This record gives sequence, structure tokens and C-alpha cells, in this order.
Amino acid sequence: MKRREFVKNAAAVSGAVGLSAVSAPAIAQQRREFTIVGFEGGDLTSTYTGEPINEFLNWLELATNGGLIFHAYEGDYPEDGEYEIALSGEADGYFAGEYHWRPQHPLFELFGGAMPMGMSMEEYLGWFYHRGGERMWNELGERFNIKAFAAQALGYQTIGWFTEAIESVEDFRGKPMDMPGVIGYIMRALGGDAEDYELEGPIVDALRDGTMFAAERSGPARDMADNYHTGVNYYYPEVLHEAHSFLALGFNLDQWNGLTAEQQRIVRDISMANLSYTMARTTADNAAALRALREEHDMQIMRMPRQVMLRFGELSAQYVREEIAATDDFSKQVVDSYIAYREEVMDWSEVTVEYYLQNRRLPFTYTSS
Repeated sequence: MKRREFVKNAAAVSGAVGLSAVSAPAIAQQRREFTIVGFEGGDLTSTYTGEPINEFLNWLELATNGGLIFHAYEGDYPEDGEYEIALSGEADGYFAGEYHWRPQHPLFELFGGAMPMGMSMEEYLGWFYHRGGERMWNELGERFNIKAFAAQALGYQTIGWFTEAIESVEDFRGKPMDMPGVIGYIMRALGGDAEDYELEGPIVDALRDGTMFAAERSGPARDMADNYHTGVNYYYPEVLHEAHSFLALGFNLDQWNGLTAEQQRIVRDISMANLSYTMARTTADNAAALRALREEHDMQIMRMPRQVMLRFGELSAQYVREEIAATDDFSKQVVDSYIAYREEVMDWSEVTVEYYLQNRRLPFTYTSS
């Protein structure tokens, strides 16, 4: 998934929640202005600066009665370069996907959501907020002088768009695919030519003319806005590698430590609220998109064969073990904690969510009349 697309579509959130708890005069006396790299403004105009601002940051401005003011970083920076800009102090913070910071440390993939065959968002948040995940993420951030918050859910990222149906693991061999990161690792292990071709030409055109076999992007709603559905006949909405990915609002730690305790509390609380709101939005948007694919575009909605998914699972475990856990002792500690909770919560999810979804499909009538 290409995070800048989502930055331009940051969620609208009701400003009523939590505002009554803010002491406006106290906040106003501690006004701070931040330059954030990774968003290019939005549909709103800041009440305090008159500049374009995305709606999540607008909510933060309102909640602090203008105590926190945000500006977009206006300099040029390379793809996935937000972290370095914030780390250097050239910007005060970033708004981007943590899983893009793998060059700094592989654990950023885990915390940012790129954990193949990992936990759902609901499960992940149980580990993150209540089993030590957030504390360990903060410990990792301190190593790089960064303080970050899970701020905007990206929804379930699907396996993607294919020009041919998949029948076996052999069908990936030698095929060019726009699949970067974790899923690219898995496809290359199967013999596929999987890379991030984003800067090498229009991917949709390559799918249409047959020079590209498949592409992973995000979820159907965002992908359809970019016309991915016009280049293929087969869509695989199963989730493999990004079930709990999100955008983070990260601050240079020196800047963060200059905030009042009340401002810091507001940033964390509103980030949590926006994470929930945007997860709901992606669910609604993607449900509508899937129906449109079926009813309006005659797309073949597919499932990977069982033996293919089993091989995906084996390679996922290999990736987590060799590419993340083996990095250092701290990485193993974090991965062990993640896996232990994954095993525990899978039992609960099976007897509740999984059974519920199965039972809901039983042949009974569910109408208002």
C-alpha cells in the first residue's frame, strides 16, 4: 500500500468527543507549532493559520484550542523519506506508515502492521494497548529519538489484483508482480519477479497490456479509485500480510518532551479515537467497493487454493523468524510477545468471531418485515 494516497484522505472526525475535558486557557498559554512531513494539506482550512490541513490534525488543533498548530513540510524528500526528515530535526514530526521504516529497524514492520499471517486489528490492539506492545514500540522509538502514535487505520490490505487465476504455487514462478515489502519477499520465495514498480511506470497500464501479472495495493475502495479493477479479471481479497497496518503520527522526541502533560494526553487520546473512526470508514468503503466489483464490474472474486495459502503461511513464519526476530535480542523479545498473544487470542477469536460469522451465514431470513 502506498501511504501518501491515504495521507491526502485523512479521516473526518467529530470534534465533539473529548473537547469538554480540555482547559482552553491553559492550553492556549502553551501554544506550539509543528512542521509535519508526510501530509500535503487537505480539504480543511486551519482556524488558526488559514492553511490547508488534513482533518485529523485539524481535530488536534481544535481539541487543544489552538495549543497545537500543524504545518505541512514543504521541502522535497524521497519516497519513504519522512522518518529521516523528522529524525534529523528538519521537520518536527511525520504522518506516515511505520512499516516503511524497515531500513532503520525491522521491528517497525511489526508495529506498523506488516506481519504476515499475524493478528487482526482488533486482536493487535489487545496486545498493543493491554499486553505491552505500545510500551515496546515506545522503547524502540526512543532509540531513534522518536515518539509515535497509531493514528489512522488503513484497513485490511488484500493480496490483490491478478490477470490470471491462481491454481498452484507454480503459477507465481517467473511472473512480474508489483508487490513490495513483506508480500514481495513471499512471492520471490515462490519464484516470482516481485518488486516495487511504483516509480517505473503506470502499473494499471502494465496490467492491461499483460506485461504485469499481478499487483498488491491496499483495499478495493482505494484501489478502484486508481482504476486497478480495469486492468484485470481476478481479485483476491484475502488478507495475508497487512491486517493491522496504520499511519502513525510521530514526533521528534525533543519536540514531544516540550509539550505539557495535558497536550500529550490529548494527542494520544485523539490518535486512538481517529484510529477507531478510520477503521470503521475503511470497512464501510471496502464493503461498498466489493459489492460494486461483483455487481457492476463482473470481477471474479477469488480465494487462493488451500495449498497456496499453506505455503504462504510457511513463508510468513520464515519471514518473521529470519527477517525480524533474528535481528537482535530485543526483536526476539517483541516477536515472542506478539506470537504468544496471537496464539492466545486466536482461541478466543475462533469461538466468538469465527463461529459468529459462520452462524450468520445459516439459511434463515433476516429482514424488517
